[in-house]
Amino acid sequence: MRTSTLFLVSLLLMVLSDTVRAESPKPRFDGLYCHESDEFVQRTFDYLRFYPDGHVISTAATDRPGEVVTWFHRGHAGLSEGPYLQADGVFRFTLQTEGGWIACTGDFLGDDLVVTWRTHKGEHGKDRYRFIAHPLPPDEV
Repeated sequence: MRTSTLFLVSLLLMVLSDTVRAESPKPRFDGLYCHESDEFVQRTFDYLRFYPDGHVISTAATDRPGEVVTWFHRGHAGLSEGPYLQADGVFRFTLQTEGGWIACTGDFLGDDLVVTWRTHKGEHGKDRYRFIAHPLPPDEV
């Protein structure tokens, strides 16, 4: 009896563990993520856009979200980019920049994404990105 109870509890824990892993939040592909910064003299926005194939692009711009969607897509010059992956409940991505790299981990809070980052130079921080719905152009889906 004790062995079968232990087996049932173990089985239940495995099923629940798989269910939690399967329901881990994922990035949205029908828009972009935006972090507004007042660190500089002029207000800047940091943007992230994720693609279903495991690719992410990033940029910093003074353009507001309604303006940046016209040019913020794969193939645009000057973007940082790299792969992302979600495994064991952890969301990670690394961006290749003109001067090095930025390693990031993310936590989804509803539609928002909280990114903890560090650069090849040792700089680090944590920023909250809000999601802004804007579909991908047809040639990027």
